[in-house]
Amino acid sequence: MNEPIFLKEAIFKIQSSGLKPLLAHPERYMYLQANWSLVQDLIDRGTFFQLNINSLVGFYSKPVQKMAMKLLKNNMIHFLGSDCHNLHQIEVTQKAFLSTGFNIASRLSFLNNTLL
Repeated sequence: MNEPIFLKEAIFKIQSSGLKPLLAHPERYMYLQANWSLVQDLIDRGTFFQLNINSLVGFYSKPVQKMAMKLLKNNMIHFLGSDCHNLHQIEVTQKAFLSTGFNIASRLSFLNNTLL
């Protein structure tokens, strides 16, 4: 819901320890939906974003779907992933593979098969 108080400090500490920060499903964070400049700042700081495939079909909400598309169209997604915890979510993922959003994503380059 809200930006973590120590978000930027945590990213700095992660990087200082030789690791690379990755935010899973940033499209679902309400504080990022409301603050595009923070999205850009996190990318500029070297934070990787992993999009949840089910977000492409509005599984979580229409605002999440809209944010997912905006991130994709601005080439701000580094990894694609799923958040499947049950059979229903697998069905949604299969639907997502046929979506316009996944069609856009399939033309982009991601780091899924790259060791960081």
